[in-house]
Amino acid sequence: MMQDRQIDVVDQVSLSFTKTLSLCVSGIRHRLLRSVLTLAVIVLAVAFFMSLLSENTFLLTVRGVVQTQIAQVRESDHVLARLYGNIGGLELSRTLAASGPEVADELARVTGLSEDYLAQVAKTCVVEQRYYRFFDKIKTGQRLALIEKRSGQQIFMTMGADGELDGFLKRLLPMRNLRLPATEEEFREFVASFGGHRNELQAVADKWNAAVDAVDRGTKELIGAAPVKSWLVDADDAQLKRWVALVSDAGFSLDIEQATRIAGGCRTDVELAAIAKALSEDERKRLWKREFNELPELDKMMMKMGDKRAVPALGDLHNAEKLQFLGETYRHRRRISDAEKALKARVDLDQTSGLTSRQAFLLVVSFLVCTIGIANAMLMSITERFREIATMKCLGATDGFIMVQFVLEAGIQGIAGGLLGMVVGLLLAIGKSTLIFGRFVFDGFPLALTALNCLYALAAGLVLAMLAALYPSW
Repeated sequence: MMQDRQIDVVDQVSLSFTKTLSLCVSGIRHRLLRSVLTLAVIVLAVAFFMSLLSENTFLLTVRGVVQTQIAQVRESDHVLARLYGNIGGLELSRTLAASGPEVADELARVTGLSEDYLAQVAKTCVVEQRYYRFFDKIKTGQRLALIEKRSGQQIFMTMGADGELDGFLKRLLPMRNLRLPATEEEFREFVASFGGHRNELQAVADKWNAAVDAVDRGTKELIGAAPVKSWLVDADDAQLKRWVALVSDAGFSLDIEQATRIAGGCRTDVELAAIAKALSEDERKRLWKREFNELPELDKMMMKMGDKRAVPALGDLHNAEKLQFLGETYRHRRRISDAEKALKARVDLDQTSGLTSRQAFLLVVSFLVCTIGIANAMLMSITERFREIATMKCLGATDGFIMVQFVLEAGIQGIAGGLLGMVVGLLLAIGKSTLIFGRFVFDGFPLALTALNCLYALAAGLVLAMLAALYPSW
C-alpha cells in the first residue's frame, strides 16, 4: 500500500519594506532604458512646473525690490510733488486705494477729516480702482464697443444716465471673455453711488489742495522766488529745519533726516543734469573722443563718466572720486529704469502670488501629457513582465504585493525625476530672470519661497508618477 505523502503548510513569507524596495530597484536597473524614458517624461513635466513657480516667485520678489529702490531714487520728486502739487479726484482715488496707515494719518492731519470717514472713502476707492483696471485691460475694439472713448471717472458718470448702464451690460453679455470683477448687482450699486463718491473725493482733494497752497505761500516767504528744488541744493541745516517746521505745521509728514536725503537727491539730480549738458558741448566731445577713441550717444557717455579716462573731459566739474560716484548712481538708476520697464510687460498688477490662469492651463496640459506618457510606459513594462509576474505568483506573491511593487517602482522614478526636474527648472528660472533683471534677482533672494517651491516640485513628481502607475499596476 502506497504511503501518503505528508504536506506541511507553513505561514506565507512576507517581505519587509526594505527587501521590497530592493526588489523594485533591481527591476528598474534591469529595465534601465524603459526606466530612463519614464524618468525623462517626469523630469520635463516637473522642470516646467518648477520653472513656472520659480519664475513667478522671482518676478514678484524683483517687483518688490525694484519698487523699493524706485521709491528711494525718486524720493525727492515724490515728496516735492506731494507738498507742492495739487491733486485731482482720480489721483486721490489711486492714492487712497493703495494707502497704508502712514498715508491715511497724514491725509487726516492735512485735511482735518476723521480717519473713519477717510477709511470709508478709501474702501470705495479700492472698488473703483479695480473697475478701472478691468476697463484698462479690455482690447481696443471691445472697449470702443462698450464705452466708446470714455476713460476715468467719465465712464461711471456716463453710466449713471438713464438707460446707459443697461445698454452697457447688454453689450457686455455676448463678450464671453470679459467678466466684471464683481456681480451685476454690486456693479449697479457702485454706479448708482458713484456721483456721491466723486463729490466726496473732490471735497477731500479741495482740502488737501488748500493745505498745499498754504505750504507754497509759506515756502515763498521763506526762500523767495527760487524753485524749491534749486534752493534745496544749497540749503544748510538751519534752513532745512525751518522748512521742515513749516511743512510739519501744515500736517504733512517730514522730518529733518528725510529733508536731508531730499536735499542730497536734488543735488545729485542737478549734478547729473549739469554733466549731461556739458557732454553736449563740442570741446568736451572732442576730449572724450581723444580719450576713448569713440564718440557714443549721450546715454553711453553718462554710463562711463566714472572711468578715469573721462577726467580730461569732465575734470573741471568734479574730481575723479565724485565722477565715479555719479557714474555709479547713473548706472544704478538706469538699471532700475530698465527693470521697471521689463516688469510692466511681465507682471500683472493684481497678481500677488501663484500662477496666472494661462500658466495654470499650460501646467495642467503638461501634467496630463506626462501622466499619459508614464501610464503608457508602465503598461509596456508590465506587458513585458508577464513571466516574471507568473513566477512571483508561483512563489506566493499576492496581487496586492505585485501592485505595490509596481507603484513603488513608479514612486522611486517619481522622486528621482522630481529631484532632477526641480534642479533643471530652478536653474532655468534663475538664468532667465537674471538675463532680464540682472542682479535684482539676488537682492533679497526668496530662499524660503524657493525652498517651498522645491518641495512642491518634488511632491508633484512623486504624486504624478504614482497616480499614473495605478491603472497599469491594477
